[in-house]
Amino acid sequence: MTASLEYENAPLVEVIAEMHWDLRILDDATGTRTDPYYYLFQESFIEDAAQSGLNHIENVVPRLVPLEHSADQPRLQLLMGKKLSPRQLVTKQ
Repeated sequence: MTASLEYENAPLVEVIAEMHWDLRILDDATGTRTDPYYYLFQESFIEDAAQSGLNHIENVVPRLVPLEHSADQPRLQLLMGKKLSPRQLVTKQ
């Protein structure tokens, strides 16, 4: 027996985008790098994304982790509406 599946926001399931740019070196000995303007960019980017419907933001890296300890790592996940588990996305008919 096969069940009919219907997704709430089909057919788009997921889009993953990453942005990378040059970072400033904070310490030559350790190679620690950061972007002093990251939080200004983040604020503007989140506002623009929210206008496009990406209004649920999750921090992938806890905000207390300094930028220099997570350089080149994803920091945010932006979603349309609240994040749902695969089970919540499936509606049985």
